[in-house]
Amino acid sequence: MNKQASLPMYDFPEFRKASDAWWQGIARHLKQAGVDDVPEQLLHDVPVKELWQHPDLLLSQCCGFDVAYGLKDSLRVLLITDWDAEGCSTGHYSSWIVVHEDSTHQDIADLYGHTAIINGPESHSGMNSLFAKVQPHSVDGQFFKQVDISGAHASSLEAIIERRADVAAIDCVTYALLKQYRPQALDGIRIIGQTDEAPAHPYVTSATASPDTIIRMQAALEAAFNDADLESARAAMLLKKGLFNRSNDYQRIVDNFVYDSRLLDAIKQ
Repeated sequence: MNKQASLPMYDFPEFRKASDAWWQGIARHLKQAGVDDVPEQLLHDVPVKELWQHPDLLLSQCCGFDVAYGLKDSLRVLLITDWDAEGCSTGHYSSWIVVHEDSTHQDIADLYGHTAIINGPESHSGMNSLFAKVQPHSVDGQFFKQVDISGAHASSLEAIIERRADVAAIDCVTYALLKQYRPQALDGIRIIGQTDEAPAHPYVTSATASPDTIIRMQAALEAAFNDADLESARAAMLLKKGLFNRSNDYQRIVDNFVYDSRLLDAIKQ
């Protein structure tokens, strides 16, 4: 039985043709490297927790927050992705802090006592980085009046546009992809700041993968990133290269993005 593969973090329908082509190239290199049970197709529209904790996981993409915290015993980092998007530097990314274009707020400190919206409580880009940014402006562990959960960055943008929330932190890769493929999603949005940089999203495999399989997968992925025939697919995805042997970088999320846990009390479950 073939294993499972997915690239769920930026799985916009508008460029699935490119991501599917990218996977076909990766799959070819995996097979050439002697990796067994390589799936022919990427999985789409499957809840991420089902993907990341599935016993037949071969390859996926997740948030650095996941490998630093909740799924650190379930996943192994294969590489860090490097993106061609404003707000990214080599192997790192950040989030744009956004408000409605008509908002009078100019700085994150101005949003004390207002409503934020996050894509999810396991998200570094949408929650962790935002809470770390407001921490210096908090009072007795309080900053936002309420924090709503949207389920996705694009849905958080909709909430800002519709004035159901006052502020959100939007992953800069998501923002760049929406700007290119779905620009109407940014109509009515204004950027007022930027979160600190963190290591970008990893490609991961199951923690049950053998050391030999991991070595073969990393060799195959490096070959795919260097494959000129896949350049157009990578460019369409804003994906530049993979950075290997840097899994310890994710400790920075633990060390550098800290805040009073009482800020979480504002999240409306």
